[in-house]
Amino acid sequence: MSPRIPVLVSSAPGARGADGDRLAPYRVAVAELPLSAQLSSTATGAVVVIDARGSGGWLCAVEAALADGARGVVVDEAVVPDAGRRDRLPAGGAHVLAARCFLPRDLVEAARALVAPSGSKAVLVTVEAGGPSSSGVLRDALGWARVLTGGGELGLGSVFPENESGPTVSLLLESHDGIPVLFSWAPAAGVPWLRVSALGAVEVEVAIDPGAGVARLTSRSAEGERVVREAFEGRARRELRWALEAPRASDWPDELSRLLEDLELSWQIERGCSSA
Repeated sequence: MSPRIPVLVSSAPGARGADGDRLAPYRVAVAELPLSAQLSSTATGAVVVIDARGSGGWLCAVEAALADGARGVVVDEAVVPDAGRRDRLPAGGAHVLAARCFLPRDLVEAARALVAPSGSKAVLVTVEAGGPSSSGVLRDALGWARVLTGGGELGLGSVFPENESGPTVSLLLESHDGIPVLFSWAPAAGVPWLRVSALGAVEVEVAIDPGAGVARLTSRSAEGERVVREAFEGRARRELRWALEAPRASDWPDELSRLLEDLELSWQIERGCSSA
């Protein structure tokens, strides 16, 4: 039997009081994985889970965990760019996974498999999202646009509000391969949601709406229609299991760079909206 991997459920600086329980689902997940995980009080050799919902400091917390010998780090729900010293982190963001509520791993992997084959790339991606940026929906809508255009960098075009009474931000993004992304975001309060479509030889549609209990990916092609739904497994348990099963070497996907890029782009969109 393989030894159980220690898990340190931590918090970013400033997360205290009632906010300190935001990582409770990860503690529950450790209890649900008794053969592979156990709670730890130190970072050395452990998977460290960091609450990154605060206003800053989470990147320094990642640095500190890796410097203390952490096996890996799960950054949970970073919603603001961080001015920490990224140059002190391992090249390529090794050992760092980003937990993002509107970008579930199982649906992302299914989407990547659909757009990866030659001739299956999208020719146009459309994104519609609603809800405040603090919910993570803007960040993850950008993440979906990146996934469905092949995973590279996104460039930002003009940003402008469509009306004053119920502002909707419309903009044009472009992928590194020149694929256009038509993006619409309604930053009104309420339950956040997103719908993303990639048009091409294979049509891919993603719909995530927690208020309606919807989280699914639908693909349509000459071979027919296929629907993939988010796994029943809880999000915290899924993220933790992924971290436990990932290799300790630098084979981890570069999720940190993508997260930072999406946070920076979401900040640019918000700034462009407020100055329009």
